[in-house]
Amino acid sequence: MRASLLPNSKLRKESKHLSEYWTDQGIKFIEQSQRDNPDKPFFLFLAYNGPYSLSEAMKEPVPSPWSDPYVDNPRPSFPRPGKVHPWQRNQHELIGDVQIGRNLAGQVTAVDAGVGRIFETLKKLNDWEDVVFYDFENVRHIRTGEWKYVERLGQAPEFELFNLKDDPLELTNLVEKTEHSKLKAELSDRLHSWY
Repeated sequence: MRASLLPNSKLRKESKHLSEYWTDQGIKFIEQSQRDNPDKPFFLFLAYNGPYSLSEAMKEPVPSPWSDPYVDNPRPSFPRPGKVHPWQRNQHELIGDVQIGRNLAGQVTAVDAGVGRIFETLKKLNDWEDVVFYDFENVRHIRTGEWKYVERLGQAPEFELFNLKDDPLELTNLVEKTEHSKLKAELSDRLHSWY
């Protein structure tokens, strides 16, 4: 997604993909905050422009490297005609379009890559592990240095808990393990106190 931006009241076309542009801006903010006052906490609100499910924006091809894994992939999990969620009732012409599915997957990959770059920047800080919260619509996350706890409102799975040191790809949900029930409660309390 490339667009016109209005930084400092001057309209200009951004040549970078917007996920990359906003990630760069977030990293600049973090680094500047640390240079100006390394002992002062900071708050970064980073709202990416996409992806937002199926929309006209998904017709725009996603540049390399984010689109690369999907070039020859038929995206079998992408919605097909006859299996349309009610939220997507206005995008019927996009359902089943394999290229649209590839573009959507590329947009998700671009945001994932951006969030990864933000976390790599935070890891350079002495106390980055304090806590990072993030929220996407009705999905709330809290992430510490070792753990990630997720709550989804009205979706399954409703709760997830991952040990990021042992399971960096987040493949094993530990939320039902009784040995982690105290940790789950603590992270849930911290998450709810934030929101």
